Parts: sequence; structure tokens; C-alpha cells
Amino acid sequence: VLFRSERTCLTTQVHTRFFDHQNQALFHAPFLLFLFMLRSFLAVGCGCFVGGILRYLLTLLLPGAADGRFPWSTFAANALGCLLIGLLSGWLSRTAAPDSLRLFLTVGLCGGFTTFSTFVADGRALWQQQLSLTAVAYLCSSLIVGFALLWLGHRLAA
Repeated sequence: VLFRSERTCLTTQVHTRFFDHQNQALFHAPFLLFLFMLRSFLAVGCGCFVGGILRYLLTLLLPGAADGRFPWSTFAANALGCLLIGLLSGWLSRTAAPDSLRLFLTVGLCGGFTTFSTFVADGRALWQQQLSLTAVAYLCSSLIVGFALLWLGHRLAA
């Protein structure tokens, strides 16, 4: 579990940051929750920004699923993302990294870089173009390679 400390420390952090010495609330609850979550929102948003740009650069370097071609850019993004999340989960499982860094790297960066929706859309496009063998090869190889790289990344980092 990547975010186990976030839930256990939430009450303590909120209490020490937003209550005075007489236990009186300094802010109203919705505003208090917003302030506490802002760091997490910014970490995820910044990670998605970087991951999305990297994903876009990859689509400029590798061919997509146009005209019945194998969607190498989506395949590479998802395969590299699986390797990266495996490496990160292995490293984060033995490191006392702040929750904002965990959110930036996993939910933000990896989430912005990988793309399940494009994976499915590319598979559907190949199928609709009567390229059923290419579609099945793409879908199956993406899952097999993704799981293998996730496992490898975790093993390398642990």
C-alpha cells in the first residue's frame, strides 16, 4: 500500500496545524480540508503535467494506430509506465518518502504518462479495420508485457 501513512496521520496533522492550544478550530471544516488537501492536489496535478508532456513527446517519436499500424506509442507508454510504477512501488515500499512525493510520482507522473483509454481505443480501431489478428496481438502483448515489466521493476527496486 503506497499511501498507508496518509490515512493514519490525517487526524493528527489536521489537529496540530489548524487548532489553537485551547482546542478551538482556527478555520471552518471545509476550508480546513481544502488547505490540507491542496498539497496533494498540486502534487498530482504537477505529476500529470510532466507525465502528459512525456507521453506527448513519445507520440511524436513513435507511430500511432493510424492506418492499421501497430500502436507503438501507446504500447511503449504503457510498458514504460508499468516498469516505472514497478520500480517506484519497490522503492517506495522501503523508503520513508513524503506522501506528496508518492502522489507526484505514482498517481501524477505515471497516471499522466500511461493511458488505458487510448489502449482500448487503439485496440477497437484495429478491430474495426478488420485487423483482428493485429488487435488481439496488441491487446494481449500489452497486458503480458505490462505485467512482466511491473513485476521486473518491483523486483529490481526491492
